[in-house]
Amino acid sequence: MKGRVDKIDEMLEVASSFYQEFYQEKSIYVLSWTLLFEDLPKLSDEDRTLLDRDINVKECFDALRTMPDGKTPGDDGISAEVWWIIFRLIGKHYVRIINVAKEKGRFQPEFLRALLPFLKKKDTCDSLMKNFRALSLMNIDYKTLPKFLSARLPKFLGNIIHGDQTCF
Repeated sequence: MKGRVDKIDEMLEVASSFYQEFYQEKSIYVLSWTLLFEDLPKLSDEDRTLLDRDINVKECFDALRTMPDGKTPGDDGISAEVWWIIFRLIGKHYVRIINVAKEKGRFQPEFLRALLPFLKKKDTCDSLMKNFRALSLMNIDYKTLPKFLSARLPKFLGNIIHGDQTCF
């Protein structure tokens, strides 16, 4: 048993150090980025205000309905199918939580949590950490955020991207 625990500790150390290095903050030359984006079109203040407005129950539910069924849930175990049912009961409370978090500029850490199982890449023989990929299993309540935010974005893209620069 002791040998097995040592192996698990070693595996955790390898995975931890690999991803700490991989996701380590890297410095950038800010002036380069400023110059790169200097002449790009920007949203008007009015568009920015409309894009950043509070989320409502309808757009949240619409985003939830676009989520595919049969997917693996996050650590809370609640699938999209269950969320479709319970949203009618808790939707207005959920939307309030989202809007309060937006107003405060942060979410509770538990809300942002994900499970990260490691899957071995196809056709790899050795056990180097680079031959595994992390799969993020996030809770549906978190996954709805980018869905309803991205549903708002197309209404404003025409104001910053010329029609000739888009396809279809």
